[in-house]
This record gives sequence, structure tokens and C-alpha cells, in this order.
Amino acid sequence: MTKAFRDLQKFESKGPSVENIIGIPCDYRMLYVQHNYAFYRIEGDVVRITDIFNEREDFMWKLFGIQTITQESEDYWGE
Repeated sequence: MTKAFRDLQKFESKGPSVENIIGIPCDYRMLYVQHNYAFYRIEGDVVRITDIFNEREDFMWKLFGIQTITQESEDYWGE
């Protein structure tokens, strides 16, 4: 993961725009690395990694309040 983050210094637009992928207006970009989603923003000449979520986490809920997991799935996997 560290190498992927360092690569952002040279290629800050490496990750796709979250807005283009899911249609939610925001300035986040996303990078998928080793079963994890890293969300970052470009702030001038700084790349700021804001959140990292494992692929099993519901990052849509945590970032945007959009539930993508059904209650039935929660009930099944939660216990």
C-alpha cells in the first residue's frame, strides 16, 4: 500500500473520481490497493488520504450515508 500511496505524488489522478463512478458530487478520488479502498483528495499540490476501508466494509454508508447492504445480509452475517 505504501508504494501505491507514494505513486500518488507523481500521478495524483491515478485513482478514478468517486463522482464519476457513483454520481455523488464530491472531490474524492479512490484507489483500490490490496483489498482496501483508499479515498483521497487533491488539495493544491498535496494529496491527502482521508479514509481507508477494507473491501468488506460498507464505505458508502460510512462516507455518504448510503446503505448498500440489506438488513437480511446484516442479520445473516452479523451473528
